[in-house]
Amino acid sequence: GGGGPKLCGFLQKQGGPLRAWKQRWFTYEEKKNQLFYYRTPQDVTPLGRVELSCATFTYPLKAESGTFHIKTPERTFILKVKGTGRPGLSQPLRQLLLFASVSRTT
Repeated sequence: GGGGPKLCGFLQKQGGPLRAWKQRWFTYEEKKNQLFYYRTPQDVTPLGRVELSCATFTYPLKAESGTFHIKTPERTFILKVKGTGRPGLSQPLRQLLLFASVSRTT
C-alpha cells in the first residue's frame, strides 16, 4: 500500500573536515517526521537522518543564497538548495522546508 509520492530531492550538504559541499538525496518520512539522506536516489541505506520534531530552521543572512541550517539537539545541518536551471529540489520538499521554517520561527 505505497502511500503516494514521497517528498524527496537533491540538496547540497556541507560536512567533513574541509566543510566541502556534497550533493545528497533527501527524503522526508512524514510518520517519523524525519529527513533521511542518501548518496544517490538508488541507495537503500541512508547516510544519516535529521530529526525534525525538535529542529529549528535558520536562514543565515550572510550565507550564500539558498543556504539554510537545520539545528537539532545533536548537531546543526548546513544545507543548500541547488542553483537555478538544474534539476534541483522537488516542489514538495521545497514546500516542506518552507512550511517547517515558518512553523518553527513563529
